[in-house]
Amino acid sequence: MRTRCTELAELVEAGTQQIVGALGAACEEGLSVPQLTELLGVALRKRSQVEAAVTCTIGAVDAAAEQAREAGQLTMGLPSVKYKDR
Repeated sequence: MRTRCTELAELVEAGTQQIVGALGAACEEGLSVPQLTELLGVALRKRSQVEAAVTCTIGAVDAAAEQAREAGQLTMGLPSVKYKDR
């Protein structure tokens, strides 16, 4: 039986393969400068969304590691991050 984590990982993999394939095809098909520029604009906007989602996931890992630490659970060496005020 597939886990939810496996399902989500497969979605990330499939999405990445689609993006890479589409951008590669655009490079090989000899699209015009305006077409390539438009496609690049879409790719850059979506990259920002992906980076925001990755940042959110990092925050979720940090919060989960902190909760596990407080409960005395092992986190496979993942420390929670504490920032000191300067």
